[in-house]
Amino acid sequence: MKNNTSTETKLSFPTFSKFFHSLFPTFRKLFHWLFSWPIIRRVLITSAVVVTLVVSFYTVELVRGKWAWNNYVAEVEARGESLDIAALIPPPVPDEENFAMIPLFRDTLHFKRPLDASKQLDLGPHFKSLKSVEKPEAKSRLSWQKGERTDLSDWQRYYRSEGNPESEEKIPTALNPQSPAEDVLLALTLRKDGLDKLQEGSLRRHSRFPIDYEANFAALLPHLYLLKQASLTLRYRALAHLAAGNSELAFQDTILGVYLRDTIKSEPFLISHLVRYSINSIMIQPVWEGIADGKWNENQLKVFQEVFEGYNWLADFKQTMRGERAFSILTLDMIADSSETYAHFLGYDKESPLSHFLFPRGWIYQNKLNICRWEDRSLSDIVNEKNMTLDMEQVTSLDIENGNLKSSPYHFFARMMVPALSQATLQLAQAQTVSDRAAIACAIERYRLATGSLPKTLDQLVPIYIETLPHDVINGEPLIYRQEGNRRYLLYSVGSDQSDDGGDFEKDWVWLYEAAPDSNAANASN
Repeated sequence: MKNNTSTETKLSFPTFSKFFHSLFPTFRKLFHWLFSWPIIRRVLITSAVVVTLVVSFYTVELVRGKWAWNNYVAEVEARGESLDIAALIPPPVPDEENFAMIPLFRDTLHFKRPLDASKQLDLGPHFKSLKSVEKPEAKSRLSWQKGERTDLSDWQRYYRSEGNPESEEKIPTALNPQSPAEDVLLALTLRKDGLDKLQEGSLRRHSRFPIDYEANFAALLPHLYLLKQASLTLRYRALAHLAAGNSELAFQDTILGVYLRDTIKSEPFLISHLVRYSINSIMIQPVWEGIADGKWNENQLKVFQEVFEGYNWLADFKQTMRGERAFSILTLDMIADSSETYAHFLGYDKESPLSHFLFPRGWIYQNKLNICRWEDRSLSDIVNEKNMTLDMEQVTSLDIENGNLKSSPYHFFARMMVPALSQATLQLAQAQTVSDRAAIACAIERYRLATGSLPKTLDQLVPIYIETLPHDVINGEPLIYRQEGNRRYLLYSVGSDQSDDGGDFEKDWVWLYEAAPDSNAANASN
């Protein structure tokens, strides 16, 4: 057996060796062919063609994108507008004249990154002094926009219950139940220190929070939450003062809330603008209830009316959209210059230098152009701040066009960065209509106080009680006024569906006046 195995091994080795040597000439010929001059020349020519095509592609995209962008910049400058965010940032304000620099904010808020996580979660006693004292589970609050009054007895029961709304704080309560208004006012003394400091700060003429504008869309805006929370507390306190029969204190709280609304007017952020909308609506609740209950006097109503009728939300919105446009441009410039920003924007866990390097700069120009063209719709086609109207057909088409936007490298960043303009413009229309209806309602109440009855038409208010009547921003037509006896009327806009639905709260934007049976308004009517 051993001899046979040895023989087999000896026979196989020469066979493999011969096979290997038989292939060697083939490999040698292939090697010589691959590295022959004709083949090398072809490879060099092909590589040169590919490189030329790639360079041509990048060059063409860059030239095309830059040319289109430069034409747009020239067009904007010809309109007298600026694309530089520096032109939109509010100018510095001396600290002693700056509401944002009162100790309540200066010693509490942090606007620079990196931010201490502990401070972000707990802003100390100043933060607590501005939080609203209310039911945390009350997500859907009663609203004048639904014709709903605030039930102070509900809050009274809650504050007096063992489960106080904030576990870290003890809500002050009387030993024995008082009136709902008195118990609510007692509970809100928890916020008196912070509100007093806001009242004192409201004497300052200017407001400019120290926002880090270089951070662009990543800028920290902690003051927005505190201002809104403070306005909620002011609303409840004003309502409690009204119920307690102290209209002057209610008036002061309401005016302070309106002042807080305007402290962020100069900020070129859409989110700041939306918070202002919210604060404006929050502070109208006591105005609305005070009118229905006949609690405001002539002088107070005149001040409220001047506050609301002097507001042009459409013009402010345009300025905000110029800010959004400028920030979008700056963001894309940062993406073009930094692989870190590029990776962060796309949600990558780490930098991707190669991907960032390969992204054509011409596409950045095209994305900037498309973002600006899209946002320009709100600056030209949709919002007319002079005629005080919105083009609702354009608003409706925004969502359709955005949904049909083709997937293209020219829209790659634009699709992620363009705000929901249709929703924002509808909120704008509501904000303007809110202020317009509030101003007219104040004029109607002044008419009622003077004559003892409601006007049969709004024209009876002009010019003694209101100089001009604002129209419906939705369709440019007069706001609809429907008197129902001498104790009730509806004042409304047709709303986003552009149809008169008879004052339906679900479809129209309604201001309902309905005098309470025990109100001064009802007694005067009787």
